[in-house]
Amino acid sequence: MTVATNKSTFSFAEYLELEETAAYKNEYQDGEIVPMTGGTTDHNKIAGNFYFYLRLKLPQSNYKIFIGDVKLWIAQYRQATYPDVMLIEGEPIYYALLSFAARISRIYSDQPKSSLCHAV
Repeated sequence: MTVATNKSTFSFAEYLELEETAAYKNEYQDGEIVPMTGGTTDHNKIAGNFYFYLRLKLPQSNYKIFIGDVKLWIAQYRQATYPDVMLIEGEPIYYALLSFAARISRIYSDQPKSSLCHAV
């Protein structure tokens, strides 16, 4: 974050305010602000392949596919994150610049190929 603070836990509203001026992306995990790691070229290709595959398989569906920079709020877990690929059925529901998704995929490029995708 670009704002120095000694606080260890934050409200969701504080996270949103700090995230607006942050130099890099951060996740929010039940009061804790956690810096996100940077991606790799392989990671980017895998996310792009997921997006492409979903676009091919769901061309006339009621699903919308988002990639990368769309922040997601998961109220049940009090977590805000930026999923690599997000599939939303119907129209997104926006709340303070966040959207809710039906399915999330997070890609971990440093994992063996058999476990590259972790669905939440």
